[in-house]
Amino acid sequence: MSWMSYWLSCHQRPWNPSQFQSKKRKREEGKGPYVKKPPNAFMLFLKSERKTVQEELGIRNSAAINKVLSERVQNKRELFQAEAQIEADIHALNNPGWSNKANYGKKSKKSRTKAPPLPPPSC
Repeated sequence: MSWMSYWLSCHQRPWNPSQFQSKKRKREEGKGPYVKKPPNAFMLFLKSERKTVQEELGIRNSAAINKVLSERVQNKRELFQAEAQIEADIHALNNPGWSNKANYGKKSKKSRTKAPPLPPPSC
């Protein structure tokens, strides 16, 4: 058997549509619905202040806006930390027993096989 025919026999597999399922469909079949994490203080601050900073600076670049907002958050940190704690408490009441592991659990490892050695070139 030549190396080319060996390679083709290993890499030409029948098409399997379940191999290309979206993560959302896999989650629906598996553990249950996806539940988002409660927002932290900085995320709540970004949500409330992003539009005003975009209008002030006239910038649409997300990275530049986040940099400006990260400098401004120091003044209002306590207010948004309290709001984030309220959000976390509401989230805990609505989703008892929820943990991050439900969403971001173990990833399956792909098994890797070594490629067969190439034959020496014939001149």
